[in-house]
Amino acid sequence: MNDHLSQRYLLECFDYSPDTGLLSWRRRPIHHFTSEVAMNRFNGRFTGKEASSSLNGRYLYVRVNKKHHLCHRVIWCMHHGLWPEGDVDHINGNKCDNRIENLRCVNRSQNMSNVGMQKNNSSGFIGVFWASREAKWMAVVAHNKKNIRLGMFDCPIQAALAYNAGALKYHGSYAQKKVDINIKAIELARAE
Repeated sequence: MNDHLSQRYLLECFDYSPDTGLLSWRRRPIHHFTSEVAMNRFNGRFTGKEASSSLNGRYLYVRVNKKHHLCHRVIWCMHHGLWPEGDVDHINGNKCDNRIENLRCVNRSQNMSNVGMQKNNSSGFIGVFWASREAKWMAVVAHNKKNIRLGMFDCPIQAALAYNAGALKYHGSYAQKKVDINIKAIELARAE
């Protein structure tokens, strides 16, 4: 997708701050432009300024050569020399935190394991659903495009604990964010 932009080209475009994870425009060379006038206009207006913007309210993008590129993928290429083959996951879940230590190359399943609670969740716990036919709480973990039932429980906290164990079993450290969210929800439920 982005392989036409080489690491070298990106390094000519951007300065990267490892402390903040932000990209800023460098003074770009003439071979990036169709004319010296275009180069001078761009460099005069943008050199030293932050390069990213948020188009969808979630991820940061940069526009290079009339195309939008996800900042975390650009930064990955700048740091590692190649475009990532899989997804680039934000370890802490903050999609605007593009510090290189917060980025890891993962497959789609691993990336989806690091997603927080969905807005339409009604149980208050990730992976826990009310099974009305059985009148019990059910724990389910997704793995390899299949839902794995982990059991039926009288209490949603028991179901959340079963989900946490299953998520760690099937997804390892990639599920830690979901497990942590459930632990906080369990603590809140027990305090009530």
